[in-house]
Amino acid sequence: MARGRLIDKRISKSDKLASLKRDRSRVLYFMIYPHTDVAGRYSADPRDIKEDCCPRLKYSVAQVEESLRDLNEAGLLILYEVEGQRYLEITRFEDFQTGIRADREAESKIPAYSGPTPEHSGSTPSLSLSLSSSLSLKNKGHSPAQIPPQVAEELTEIWKRVKKGESPPARPVEIIAGIWNVFAKGHKLSTIEKIEPGSAREKSLIARLCTPDFDIENVLRAIHEQPFLCGDNDRGWLVTFDWILSPKNLTKIMERAYVKNRIGDAARRAPEDPYVGGRRG
Repeated sequence: MARGRLIDKRISKSDKLASLKRDRSRVLYFMIYPHTDVAGRYSADPRDIKEDCCPRLKYSVAQVEESLRDLNEAGLLILYEVEGQRYLEITRFEDFQTGIRADREAESKIPAYSGPTPEHSGSTPSLSLSLSSSLSLKNKGHSPAQIPPQVAEELTEIWKRVKKGESPPARPVEIIAGIWNVFAKGHKLSTIEKIEPGSAREKSLIARLCTPDFDIENVLRAIHEQPFLCGDNDRGWLVTFDWILSPKNLTKIMERAYVKNRIGDAARRAPEDPYVGGRRG
């Protein structure tokens, strides 16, 4: 792999770069760029990116995940999965690497993106590249974390309606509840019947919604990637909607504390946390 990549001066006038919601996302884009292979591809695992691309910046794994989504939405890169592994590909990479000597570099070991050409409209992500596609892919060896195709389709439709503002429920919290229930059915988790106005559940959810870094799509993706939360543990313990509303628990989810080879005391104590999860069966 080359020691670096070319950055074309035309990027100074890039509308896509200007449309990004956060300066952090802009910084991350330039930090990832020199690490890409000859085809402009790299791992899209936020842990890899934090460790390899920005180890000295005080970005959390959750913030890296959020910025990757920003870059995908803006059309600066494509996020995709192959056999459960997450990758990214810089868009129009070859157009801006006119001096690259591909014959002097090893071929890319990362599978090419083979999905539909993404359509980006600035702030609206291509659903086929985000939550619905990633959740419909098989998580190797863990059937509880595999969502049936028909559920993925239903989830996609919900997101399309929400993104377009078509017939939304009366309250934002009910949108989140509906999305959770579709996800929960696909992962054999407990659904929720309602969110009573003024209830502790509503107050906790509103508190999370008022947090700038909270994104239900990223939360569900993180749960999907950690089968421990979906019953793959010695107690058959399952994550619940109320449990993820605890700030402490949410942080653990987003930092992937429940990945099998990283589970420590925090994960083993999960059922004893303030928001107790359920059990399978």
